[in-house]
Amino acid sequence: MYNDFYRFSREPFNITPDPAFLYLSPTHQEALASIVYGIENRKAFVLVTGEVGTGKTSVLRAFLQDIKRDDIRYIYIINPNITFREFLEKIFRELQVQAEGLTTTRMVERLNRVLVDEYVEGRNFVVVIDEAQNMPVETLESMRLLSNLETSTYKLIQIVFAAPPEFENILDHPRLQSLKQRIAVRAKILPLSAEESEEYIRHRLSVASISGEPVFTERAVKIIAAKAGGIPRVINILCDNALVAGLGYQQKPVDAKIVREVLANQQPLPAARGRARGPSWVPAAAGFLAVLLAVLFLLLYKAFDTLEQHKAQIAKLRQPIVRAKVDPVLRERALAPSPAPLQEAATNPFGPPAAVDKRSGSHDSWGPGPAADHPKRVMQPLKKAVVRKDDTLFRLTVQAYGFSNDRVMEFVKQNNPSIKDVRKIEEGATIVFPPLDESLKESR
Repeated sequence: MYNDFYRFSREPFNITPDPAFLYLSPTHQEALASIVYGIENRKAFVLVTGEVGTGKTSVLRAFLQDIKRDDIRYIYIINPNITFREFLEKIFRELQVQAEGLTTTRMVERLNRVLVDEYVEGRNFVVVIDEAQNMPVETLESMRLLSNLETSTYKLIQIVFAAPPEFENILDHPRLQSLKQRIAVRAKILPLSAEESEEYIRHRLSVASISGEPVFTERAVKIIAAKAGGIPRVINILCDNALVAGLGYQQKPVDAKIVREVLANQQPLPAARGRARGPSWVPAAAGFLAVLLAVLFLLLYKAFDTLEQHKAQIAKLRQPIVRAKVDPVLRERALAPSPAPLQEAATNPFGPPAAVDKRSGSHDSWGPGPAADHPKRVMQPLKKAVVRKDDTLFRLTVQAYGFSNDRVMEFVKQNNPSIKDVRKIEEGATIVFPPLDESLKESR
């Protein structure tokens, strides 16, 4: 479009990755060197991370262009949203090996034999996966199996991942811990500094320029570098738009005024064109309204949740009373005659037998009392128990009466004001178990 006007051999700021325009900052050099090291030393997995637009794909393509030789075979996957079987099928097609009718396990075994043959013939096989963050977790989990394809000294296949930093979070998945531990080489591409951004612009212009004439003023280059934030893709877009605007004005070199106009056109139209803006209170009012709506939503959610809990409790109360099944051992233990005083003090969960008032024949708490003093006037004793950890009212009523049901537990609750809910009793509380009347005994 503007190549003739600026005397370019090709567009210098095309956003399509082109190894011919590769600019190697220190971190780009490190990433490229890490890939080469991982492949030459047959490391299982290599990971290159970097923010979107920092040049990960450019580094990968520069590497692939450099390894076009007989001793390395590779496959480049740009859409990794595939299953593990589809991943293996891509490898088999590249190796020109038939895999029809094989299960996934058999495919891995077949791949191992093929890669051993490749190794014997002095060839290495590399899989390069761009945008690796799009690969399903299930596929990534299965890829660790490929790291087991090895000789006694070397891995038979090398896999290079390129992804944004968020890929590290994906690798923190519990199912991917084994894969994460197998990544032997890592490199991270950082955004360019202001000086590197300016050098990047000059580098691309020098590759495409025929005449060597200046295309941007120094001030224009500095403004673009500052605005792009060190992201090469953003630099390409801003420079390309500035060159188009310069062509429209038939002006070269492109100066700071044109660059500022390009930047202004990328801002919201009212701010760029100086149109009348709304009142200053509008953003604040919008923010307040958003907060108010959020609070109302939260209140409605809590009210609905409380209503659902009440409905559940009412439904539970309306359920018919079902007589509980009592453990035969506990039943026999509860109905057995009272043991000797000393033995009962050690084993009775309701505490030792209480003292007997020989004058009245009454008991202060649970205990049979001396039958010799009052053979016919022994009153049915009150039983008491101290709630221990993991005790329930159901269990304690079984121990006290030999059986339990909802009516019995409700009866005990009415005689113990400290019990608010028969389903929950507090540890350390003392519960009194008064004698049952005939109607409650018949409910057994």
